[in-house]
Amino acid sequence: MKLLRFFAISVLSFYTGYLIGFAGHHPLALLAMSILFYLAILTEDDFLTLERKRMKWSRATFPESTALSSLSKAKGELDEIQDNILAGTKDPTEYADAIMCLFDSAARDGIPAEEVIKAYANKLNINKARKWVINSDNSYSHLKME
Repeated sequence: MKLLRFFAISVLSFYTGYLIGFAGHHPLALLAMSILFYLAILTEDDFLTLERKRMKWSRATFPESTALSSLSKAKGELDEIQDNILAGTKDPTEYADAIMCLFDSAARDGIPAEEVIKAYANKLNINKARKWVINSDNSYSHLKME
C-alpha cells in the first residue's frame, strides 16, 4: 500500500512541480516535490507524530525562536538547496531542513501541522483548476482572474 501511495504521489508531485516551475529547477517547486515525497513515505499519522515530536524538541531547544526567525532560517535552507542544484549535488537532508523550518514557522504562528497538510491538499485542488503561464525564468504563474 505504501508503494502504491508513493507512486501515486510521485506522479502527482511531478505534475505539481511542473506547474510551479520544476522545468527551471525553481527551489520552491523542488521543495513542494520534496514535501510530497516526504509525506508519501510516511502515513499522515506517522508524519504528524514525527512533526509533533520535532516541534516539542524545537520549542525546548530554541525557546526564543519566532515564526519570522524560523522563516528566515527556511530562506537560508532554500539558498543551500539552490547552491546544491547549481553544483549538481543531491542532498535530501537540505530539503528536510527547509520543510522543518516551514512547519516550525507555521506552528510558532499558531498554525498546527494538521492545518498545513489540509491547506496543502486544498491548495493543490485550487491550483489544478487555474490556468498557468510560463515566466521568463521557467517558473509558472497562474493567471489572475479579473
